[in-house]
Amino acid sequence: MYPKNILRCYDKAIDKKTCNKIIKVGKSKKLQDAKIEAHGKPAVDEKIRRTNLSWTNESWIYDLVTPYIENANIANKWNYHWDWCENIQFGVYTKDSHYAWHCDIRKGPYTSEDPHFNNKVRKISLILTLNDKFKGGVVEIWNKTPEKFKGKQDILRVKEMANQGSIIVFNSVTFHRVLPVTEGTRYSLVVWALGNDWK
Repeated sequence: MYPKNILRCYDKAIDKKTCNKIIKVGKSKKLQDAKIEAHGKPAVDEKIRRTNLSWTNESWIYDLVTPYIENANIANKWNYHWDWCENIQFGVYTKDSHYAWHCDIRKGPYTSEDPHFNNKVRKISLILTLNDKFKGGVVEIWNKTPEKFKGKQDILRVKEMANQGSIIVFNSVTFHRVLPVTEGTRYSLVVWALGNDWK
């Protein structure tokens, strides 16, 4: 059982056939090196993040995962307003791929002519593990807010995320990381739910 309101885990929620179908979709898109925001501009920095990504907006994938976002939102009593999701991120983690500690929020809300994005912020993050033929690649998450974080005792290892089809949903302000893959290839899917700027 995880600490109250930190995250919601759904172990082996998505079946193998569907996971493999998502992998096929992700691989069919152009893969690119993952970038981070550095001095206001996207840049590759493999010390922080080493992953290959592609993007999709398949409606059936949204239909598959958004109920878990809403379930966690209610069950964890966040009760956040959200009404849109960003493009779906498909991640490929080969040997030594990783993502250092980070949170998913940006410095400010989106500014866009698209009303689905304008003045919206990331509120809820979802990660889906698409396969289990890898070692390492452990997902860790802080179970305390930054001002209360004291070190290793406040880090959760989400062991279920080694299982194909498992999902975690958490607040986008929560710090988390993916430890280096030591063997095989880890495939993942990430979705961010957006809502109006915090007021």
